[in-house]
Amino acid sequence: MMATAGFLGGVIAPSRDMLVRNAAPRGAAGRAFGIVSTGFNFSGILGPLLFGWIMDQHMPHWVFGCSAIFMVLTVLLALVTDRQPRKAREPSDAKDDAALSRFSGG
Repeated sequence: MMATAGFLGGVIAPSRDMLVRNAAPRGAAGRAFGIVSTGFNFSGILGPLLFGWIMDQHMPHWVFGCSAIFMVLTVLLALVTDRQPRKAREPSDAKDDAALSRFSGG
């Protein structure tokens, strides 16, 4: 089981790295990786504390429920944040041409 978990973790990591690199603004991949790594560290610290507290409350089924809630929130956050920066980073060519002609006097 440990070997399988290690293998699957190794399979997931490169795709995660490519997603972070593609989602990061130009020249900010290092900052994006830092934010992602910090998020993993915080969740690695806070997750076991939260799940331990849930177990102490004699509600082990909520460990799975809480995990599912965090997964859904992660997907929703990814969908919302993915759309906003792309609009700001990739304006349409027609708008770019109009803006350039206005400011260049042509």
